[in-house]
Amino acid sequence: MASGYIAILMIRDPFRTYMQDITLRMTNIKEHKLVIAYLEFSRKIGTTILGILISALLIKVDMIYVFIILGILAVLESHIMLKLYNLTKSQYENI
Repeated sequence: MASGYIAILMIRDPFRTYMQDITLRMTNIKEHKLVIAYLEFSRKIGTTILGILISALLIKVDMIYVFIILGILAVLESHIMLKLYNLTKSQYENI
Protein backbone atom coordinates (compact mmCIF):
# COMPACT_ATOMS: atom_id res chain seq x y z
CA MET A 1 0.00 0.00 0.00
CA ALA A 2 2.87 2.37 0.79
CA SER A 3 4.50 1.66 -2.55
CA GLY A 4 1.24 2.55 -4.31
CA TYR A 5 1.11 5.86 -2.44
CA ILE A 6 4.71 6.61 -3.38
CA ALA A 7 3.99 5.76 -7.01
CA ILE A 8 1.04 8.17 -7.05
CA LEU A 9 3.25 10.93 -5.65
CA MET A 10 5.94 10.19 -8.21
CA ILE A 11 3.41 10.60 -11.01
CA ARG A 12 1.35 13.49 -9.62
CA ASP A 13 4.04 15.96 -8.58
CA PRO A 14 6.10 15.96 -11.81
CA PHE A 15 2.88 16.22 -13.83
CA ARG A 16 1.79 19.24 -11.79
CA THR A 17 5.19 20.88 -12.25
CA TYR A 18 5.13 20.10 -15.97
CA MET A 19 1.66 21.63 -16.38
CA GLN A 20 2.73 24.78 -14.53
CA ASP A 21 5.84 25.04 -16.66
CA ILE A 22 3.89 24.73 -19.90
CA THR A 23 1.22 27.23 -18.94
CA LEU A 24 3.77 29.74 -17.64
CA ARG A 25 5.75 29.50 -20.86
CA MET A 26 2.63 30.09 -22.92
CA THR A 27 1.35 33.13 -21.00
CA ASN A 28 2.48 36.68 -20.60
CA ILE A 29 4.57 37.58 -17.56
CA LYS A 30 1.81 39.88 -16.33
CA GLU A 31 -0.65 36.99 -16.25
CA HIS A 32 1.53 34.47 -14.36
CA LYS A 33 -0.12 35.12 -11.00
CA LEU A 34 -3.56 34.69 -12.53
CA VAL A 35 -2.57 31.45 -14.26
CA ILE A 36 -1.08 30.00 -11.06
CA ALA A 37 -4.21 31.01 -9.16
CA TYR A 38 -6.42 29.24 -11.72
CA LEU A 39 -4.27 26.10 -11.62
CA GLU A 40 -4.26 25.93 -7.83
CA PHE A 41 -7.98 26.66 -7.57
CA SER A 42 -8.70 23.96 -10.13
CA ARG A 43 -6.55 21.48 -8.19
CA LYS A 44 -8.43 22.31 -5.00
CA ILE A 45 -11.77 21.83 -6.73
CA GLY A 46 -10.60 18.43 -7.99
CA THR A 47 -9.53 17.45 -4.50
CA THR A 48 -12.89 18.63 -3.16
CA ILE A 49 -14.77 16.56 -5.74
CA LEU A 50 -12.87 13.45 -4.77
CA GLY A 51 -13.30 14.16 -1.05
CA ILE A 52 -17.04 14.73 -1.36
CA LEU A 53 -17.49 11.58 -3.39
CA ILE A 54 -15.60 9.41 -0.90
CA SER A 55 -17.26 11.04 2.12
CA ALA A 56 -20.72 10.66 0.64
CA LEU A 57 -20.13 7.02 -0.07
CA LEU A 58 -18.87 6.42 3.45
CA ILE A 59 -21.80 8.14 5.19
CA LYS A 60 -24.32 6.78 2.69
CA VAL A 61 -25.88 10.08 1.59
CA ASP A 62 -28.59 9.93 -1.09
CA MET A 63 -26.81 9.82 -4.41
CA ILE A 64 -28.96 12.59 -5.92
CA TYR A 65 -27.35 15.11 -3.55
CA VAL A 66 -23.91 13.81 -4.36
CA PHE A 67 -24.55 14.15 -8.10
CA ILE A 68 -25.90 17.69 -7.68
CA ILE A 69 -22.84 18.82 -5.71
CA LEU A 70 -20.44 17.07 -8.06
CA GLY A 71 -22.22 18.57 -11.07
CA ILE A 72 -21.91 22.08 -9.69
CA LEU A 73 -18.23 21.58 -8.90
CA ALA A 74 -17.57 20.04 -12.32
CA VAL A 75 -19.17 23.02 -14.08
CA LEU A 76 -17.10 25.39 -11.95
CA GLU A 77 -13.88 23.54 -12.76
CA SER A 78 -14.76 23.45 -16.47
CA HIS A 79 -15.32 27.21 -16.41
CA ILE A 80 -11.91 27.78 -14.79
CA MET A 81 -10.18 25.49 -17.29
CA LEU A 82 -11.87 27.33 -20.17
CA LYS A 83 -10.53 30.65 -18.84
CA LEU A 84 -7.07 29.14 -18.49
CA TYR A 85 -7.26 27.72 -22.01
CA ASN A 86 -8.25 31.11 -23.42
CA LEU A 87 -5.32 32.77 -21.63
CA THR A 88 -2.81 30.30 -23.01
CA LYS A 89 -4.38 30.21 -26.46
CA SER A 90 -4.21 33.97 -26.93
CA GLN A 91 -0.54 34.05 -25.91
CA TYR A 92 0.30 31.01 -28.07
CA GLU A 93 -1.16 32.67 -31.15
CA ASN A 94 1.01 35.75 -30.58
CA ILE A 95 4.23 33.69 -30.61
